[in-house]
Amino acid sequence: MTTQSLQERISGTVVYRGNPDYERARRAPGWNEIKPERYPDLIVQVASEDDVIEAVNFAREQHMKIGIRGGGHNWCAAALQEGGILLDLSRLNQVEIDPEARVATAEPVVTNRYLAKRLAEHGLAFPVGHCPCVPLSGFILNGGLGWNAGEWEISCFSLLSVDVVTADGNLVTASETENTELLWAARGAGPGFFGVATKYRLRLYR
Repeated sequence: MTTQSLQERISGTVVYRGNPDYERARRAPGWNEIKPERYPDLIVQVASEDDVIEAVNFAREQHMKIGIRGGGHNWCAAALQEGGILLDLSRLNQVEIDPEARVATAEPVVTNRYLAKRLAEHGLAFPVGHCPCVPLSGFILNGGLGWNAGEWEISCFSLLSVDVVTADGNLVTASETENTELLWAARGAGPGFFGVATKYRLRLYR
């Protein structure tokens, strides 16, 4: 296994064990200041959906397990594991809003604060989480108990579809009409979700 071969395949950054930036990157996927003594072999800071696909394919070729870090707002640093790859999605933070359709398309690390601010510009809203710095990644996958849930229900029920990179390296869309079992799992699987969610399409409200 060579980190160079993976670095050549992605536009993001591969941080290997022993690199000067390794410890900083290793400590990032946990909200708690006390970090688990678990050390992945590689930390892959992806810059695009294509990077995710390449990293998953590399892991499969090398028989390596993967832990997935979204925004890092996780008390027990569930993504941090011994050996394998830590797949870091923290650079995926773009959002697009279609005011007419009342749909937002958001990458995993768009925060509650940023999404609410962007939606307010269009007189729209989403049941974002109560903590402004929490990103959508773990919030949606864990179900999402957000603002106005009594009227709009928990946030994952407003998840129209999710783009997922599966273990075989395929990028698929899960919705009510295609790959429905993945959409079902995305509504509550949390850190146990068996894919890499790269994009969420959200139903918006006035």
